[in-house]
Amino acid sequence: ELLDELELNGRRLIVVPAVKREDVGKVKEESSERKKRMFDRRNTHLTREGLTNIEDFANSAVAESEVQRRQKYADAKGENLRKNPNYRVSLTRLRLRNLPKKDFKVEDLKDTFKNVLEEYIESKSKEEKAKLKKQKLIIQAKIMYEDGTSKAEGEKSRGLGYVEMADHDVALYCERALNNFPLKGRRLIIDFALEDQRKILKREKKKESFMKKTEVKKVEKPREKKETRKEEQSIAEINDAKKLKEMLRKCGSRGKKQRIKKKLIALGEMKAPEKVAVERKEAPEEEPVEKLAGKRKPGKNKQIENEILELRRQGKQKKRNEKRKSDSKFEVD
Repeated sequence: ELLDELELNGRRLIVVPAVKREDVGKVKEESSERKKRMFDRRNTHLTREGLTNIEDFANSAVAESEVQRRQKYADAKGENLRKNPNYRVSLTRLRLRNLPKKDFKVEDLKDTFKNVLEEYIESKSKEEKAKLKKQKLIIQAKIMYEDGTSKAEGEKSRGLGYVEMADHDVALYCERALNNFPLKGRRLIIDFALEDQRKILKREKKKESFMKKTEVKKVEKPREKKETRKEEQSIAEINDAKKLKEMLRKCGSRGKKQRIKKKLIALGEMKAPEKVAVERKEAPEEEPVEKLAGKRKPGKNKQIENEILELRRQGKQKKRNEKRKSDSKFEVD
């Protein structure tokens, strides 16, 4: 706090906290880690966060089989980062594995996170509490289903989900609080998801272009309204039929033409269009279902239809099986 603030005889003093000899090694390691994080653009220091640092979890009682499983996930994540330089570890997006596959929706997932966030807000000071309550801490939450989408209704989930938080500190707190948390007979495995930097740049560009368009529309709409009002006033003030007819010939907009025509009709220089009465034909009476059923030809046509439907079902099932095989065990979203 006193750094770059104290002066003595015109010389600025450098103030550093004193450290015991025993703690010098720890302080050096911490400072080296901070420096690495400063220059770590891909956030590789979070590669094993949520997978191997079991001591930091609120529920630290992890079985040996689960420890081996988490180690495999961490190794696969490190390989993905080494293979593709466009991947980076997200600071705010969490990946949740081992979610319940039945009777568990996005709303239930949000509720579990909200309960943890209440504890997080209560642990802060009054000023921070007021700020956090105004913020939207859960930006996005989704569960992946067997068909590969996040909006399938009535299908089993794949036990995989993603939650994006507003801040890294909030995401880290939720990750450590809910890791290894028992949820409907399953233990959650939560870590920071991998992101493709190219996709993120595309999203940012789309957002920028959308924001620019909305700003332009906000400026243009009131101008257009003012111009239309001025035109209506000018047309209402003109009583010369020749001028109005010249304006009608030169005019290109459909709305302006209609306003000029209304003025000419009011002046008696143009006839109003006659309304044509259209006769409505009554719909023929529908035959009862019993008669239609009797007209349908049973036999070969029905058999062919059933065969076609079976072939379509088989084709869809094949595609689903191929998609499941092609999907890697460790997904990158």
